Amino acid sequence: MALTFRLAKPEDCTRIRALFLTALEPLAKKVGQSIPTDAYSQLADKIGERNLYLLEKNGELKAAMAFHEEDKALYIDTLAVQPMLQCQGIGSRLLREAEMIAESRELYSLKLHTPEVMDHLIEFYQSHGYREQQRALPEHGRDRCLRVHFIKELDQHGMIDDMDHEHDRVLMDQPIIPMA
Repeated sequence: MALTFRLAKPEDCTRIRALFLTALEPLAKKVGQSIPTDAYSQLADKIGERNLYLLEKNGELKAAMAFHEEDKALYIDTLAVQPMLQCQGIGSRLLREAEMIAESRELYSLKLHTPEVMDHLIEFYQSHGYREQQRALPEHGRDRCLRVHFIKELDQHGMIDDMDHEHDRVLMDQPIIPMA
């Protein structure tokens, strides 16, 4: 499957927000909470900061991720794959793209968190070299579900600051190996 990885544009925000909300539904159900009406309403700000990317095929959104820089790390705020495409290696590809972006920005690690009740996500991140740092309640205070905070230290491969390398690339056809 050939996918295009690119920086999101303002006109992409509506469909990326819809994908992020779809990805948030299983968590909301598990913790018995409703999704806040303002969830992911500030995506346009991420575009201006070059922190919102998507994966698409023939103009169809397949996955997206949003992040920010924090303490010489790239912090992945949200990584979402269309439900019917999950467990096909697309999330793994996004994590590799995040590593390349972090290295191009001369950042030393990737960080993220996931809800403790999402066992499959904890296993997914651990299988990609992320190690647990701590478990803590979310700062927003809207639920009491612990978050598992992860970090992955990056080997610097001598990449220099190269923002043009971050996006607008076609990821060539490669076999996708489903996660167990």
